[in-house]
Amino acid sequence: AGKRTGPNAEIHRYPLRQTTAGRDKEIGTLEVVADVDAIYRQVGGLALAIVLGNAIKTFLVVLFMVALFRRLVSGRLEALADKLRRRVAGVSPAPSAAAALALPGGLDELDAVDWVLERTTDELAAAVAGMRELNAALAAQVAEKEAALRQHEAAEQKIEFIAFHDSLTGLPNQQLAEDRFGQAMAYAERERCKVALLFLDLDNFKTINDSLGHAVGDGLIREVAARLRDCVRDTDSISRRGGDEFLIILPDMPEPDATAPILVKLMERLLDQ
Repeated sequence: AGKRTGPNAEIHRYPLRQTTAGRDKEIGTLEVVADVDAIYRQVGGLALAIVLGNAIKTFLVVLFMVALFRRLVSGRLEALADKLRRRVAGVSPAPSAAAALALPGGLDELDAVDWVLERTTDELAAAVAGMRELNAALAAQVAEKEAALRQHEAAEQKIEFIAFHDSLTGLPNQQLAEDRFGQAMAYAERERCKVALLFLDLDNFKTINDSLGHAVGDGLIREVAARLRDCVRDTDSISRRGGDEFLIILPDMPEPDATAPILVKLMERLLDQ
């Protein structure tokens, strides 16, 4: 039995009976009072406790994940930056992002999360800035090495060209001509064809050189070399043997008479005004 405790209370009455000598007799009434407001308060208290408990758990998980992310990501970025920094000279050191997490005192939970997030963001930005600086330094060093390599290759090509070509006309010199003549002979023996050698000597070149000067003589030699190039095939070789002498190698000739059209073309081209 109970008493009504609020305006939203509900009362239920149940009669109490006793059987005596085969006859039912009512001996009293059981009154049950249900206070709906009290039930609502209990349910609300339990729900609030559950929500607060979950909120605290979520906060702790977030705080743990932030700290773990900061330790793993920031620490590894800084470690990688340190390794690269040791290999790259002249790069200014970036601020350390691996300092221990030490919360200042007097912060509640939300302030602590905000402090950790802000510090983590700053340290990640510093680590990213350091990585960008290192990337720029590495890119500059790679570009510098590539430029040096290109210059070295160009120098080697120039040295090789000078070693096997005439400095005035750019034609193959005697050493390169001998090598190409050997290749032409080997090809002729293999393919059963002919190789023709044409020897060209300019008459009175010394008189031109002495009377008009070496500059005019050099210009004449270069003009003759250019005209000879216009008259031969890509597979043919023209060599300057020195002074006013030229040698023309004509490989893969079917017969000796095949040189006649080439000789006519050479004479006509050299006589052009």
